[in-house]
Amino acid sequence: MLNWVLVFLLLSGGVKNYREKLKKLEAELQSTRLRLKKLKAREADLKEEIKYLNREEEILRSMIEILQSRERELKEELRELDRGISTAENILDTSLLKMRGGLVALYRTRKPSFLEALVNTGSLYKAFDKVRASRLLLEREKRYYEKILKAKRNLTRFKEERAKDLAELAAIKDEILRKKRRLETTEKKKRKKLRSIKAEKRAKEKYIRKLEASIRDLEKLIKKLEKKRRKPAKIYTLKGKKLLKPVEGRIISHFGTLWHPRYKTKTRNNGIDIRAKPGDFVLAVESGQVAYSGDFLGYGNMVIIDHGGFFSIYSGLGEIFVREGQGVTRGKPIGRIAGKNSPQGPV
Repeated sequence: MLNWVLVFLLLSGGVKNYREKLKKLEAELQSTRLRLKKLKAREADLKEEIKYLNREEEILRSMIEILQSRERELKEELRELDRGISTAENILDTSLLKMRGGLVALYRTRKPSFLEALVNTGSLYKAFDKVRASRLLLEREKRYYEKILKAKRNLTRFKEERAKDLAELAAIKDEILRKKRRLETTEKKKRKKLRSIKAEKRAKEKYIRKLEASIRDLEKLIKKLEKKRRKPAKIYTLKGKKLLKPVEGRIISHFGTLWHPRYKTKTRNNGIDIRAKPGDFVLAVESGQVAYSGDFLGYGNMVIIDHGGFFSIYSGLGEIFVREGQGVTRGKPIGRIAGKNSPQGPV
């Protein structure tokens, strides 16, 4: 993988160029702060929405618990009713057998004659009282049967009513459960959105800090350039020497206006682009003093060297070997091209 290094040569227009860059950074900072403010407001809104969703879910959970408790009560009532109906059916079966037996016995017992009653019982009253007692027992058993039958019918009616109540309760519970699931889905989406907003907010806060640092660095650099510009002008000459090539490689873009054949656009290139190998050393093109060393927004790791009559800028470095204020000699390594897997890349 090939990397790039870009070298700028700044003359009298340097201050103007950096003021334009500063203006753009300040506008970007303002825009980012506005976006951060909106993110914070949206974050607060989402937290409030999630809070109300949680409250709704708590209410629904309480309702479900109440319904489940009532459901258990109804099921227990149905079991009790089933036991009562079963007991009533057993009693009715027994009573029915008794009545059938009594009817058969009464049918088989014929009414005695006057003479038979006197001979067998010694009393006409006793003979006829026996038949009447059998009929009374049969009548009492019949009334008891009808009473139990009525009780069974009441139990059956109560069971049907409780079963209907249970079915209606189950339908209500199902609807509440569906609503609860919808709320949970909505809350899940809002929490996902909230995480996304928090992540973007952190990124914007980090970006703002970086912008603020870049603005401070740029203001500092502009002051240095202004100070240099206020000094008596002097003509700098290399006395026939050529500037060193900062890195080995092929120059693929030159200083000036560049034409893009694909997009058919013209762009201003304030330096030269050199195709180089990852890990290659970057050299100072001439002796001077390091005016800036560090990360610069939009340019990556960057070094600026003041050569007394002009500045050279090296951006997109993987590593930096020099610090601000340090003197460097012509050909001294000031940094290294970014490696293949480095997040830094020349601009």
